[in-house]
Amino acid sequence: MAASGLPSRLAGVLFAALLLAGCAGNENAGNGAIDGDLKTGPGVTDDTILLGQHTVLTGNFAAVTAPIPMATDAYFRYVNEEEGGVCGRRIAFRYRDDEYSPARALEVSRKLVEQDGIAAFVGNFGTPSHLGAIDYINDPNADGDTADGIPDLFLSTGSPKWGDASKWPWSIGYIPDYTSEGTILAHYVNEAMPGKTAAILYQNDDYGETARDGFLSAFEGAVVAEESYEATAPEVTSQSLNLLASKPDIIYLASTPAYTVQAMVTAIREGASPQFLVGYTNANTTLAALLGGGSAPEQLAEGFRRLEGVISTAYLMTVPQNETEAAVVKHKEIMAAYDGPPLSTLSIYGQSLAETVVETLRRACDARDLTREGILRAAESLRGFVTSLSLPGVEVNLGPDDHLAFQALQVVRIKGDGTLKLEGPIISLEH
Repeated sequence: MAASGLPSRLAGVLFAALLLAGCAGNENAGNGAIDGDLKTGPGVTDDTILLGQHTVLTGNFAAVTAPIPMATDAYFRYVNEEEGGVCGRRIAFRYRDDEYSPARALEVSRKLVEQDGIAAFVGNFGTPSHLGAIDYINDPNADGDTADGIPDLFLSTGSPKWGDASKWPWSIGYIPDYTSEGTILAHYVNEAMPGKTAAILYQNDDYGETARDGFLSAFEGAVVAEESYEATAPEVTSQSLNLLASKPDIIYLASTPAYTVQAMVTAIREGASPQFLVGYTNANTTLAALLGGGSAPEQLAEGFRRLEGVISTAYLMTVPQNETEAAVVKHKEIMAAYDGPPLSTLSIYGQSLAETVVETLRRACDARDLTREGILRAAESLRGFVTSLSLPGVEVNLGPDDHLAFQALQVVRIKGDGTLKLEGPIISLEH
């Protein structure tokens, strides 16, 4: 059954009728088919806009990343069926496993461009893996001329490097950058917990190092220990024990969820209770599921009980904090109707990303330019754009020289029931 309750065959007939009706004129350029003055490029046919993504679908990161492209795809299906697609065309989305490997990310990206012929990348995941592909995406023939690049939109990685539009003109970051997040958390600690000591666990790559550097640049207390780990490490128990041995008041975990939870579990086993700080990449629902042993309600409840008091940041709505908000209720309905993942903070992120992509494609359609360059220019035109799932006061602001989309964060404290206590106002990172 289609989400509207119509049989799928009838829904398909109605969709075709919408396309035929749209061909009569261009009154609704953003959604309906338009007349022949539309410029198109690779990945755009008379009935389809093909998008691609490299992401992690196997290994330690799969539990974190898999719900995101599923939610993004579900929202695209919703737009196709309920809104007639974009510009009279259905959005097709292909995402491939890069195994969190730079070499594999490059291989996957080449296939998406040279074999599948995508119009644009959307939501490519992972700082170290994307660094393996970004030069190719911005200059496929490696001749030093980036004119033949492919739109690399709304990266699911917070490296501040993506903001360098002069080096990578086709790439646009989506999530707030890790350096700024580390700085914000340090400022929060300086004010809320002055004089406390800190220890840091960080992933030994661009992600962990930039977050660590941001924290160190602003923290006014003493850092009594630092430990790093490789992204492929099986565990971080020894590093966690070394940090705990320094008896810090605070431990900043610039780590991804599996390792974040290992550090927390080690502290619990040792009877230690430092104040943990974590970044928004550690979605609260993911941490709760890992700590509680699963995503069943009673397991999540146990996980949130163990998370009580942890300090984090947010820029989108979260579960269960905003679960009864109209936008999240609608999001849950879309995920259920279009084969999306279960409701979580990660599914919310995946739809938020998709909403920004759809707005970009609509603007490109309205500008009569669905070429790769037209899609990039449409993305750069986003100013003051608000997704349905953004926290109040959080906007997407971009421009030709501003390739970082979200630049505002809310510091929060996780409560034992999974809800969040807001720690002061949203802090904007706009420069």
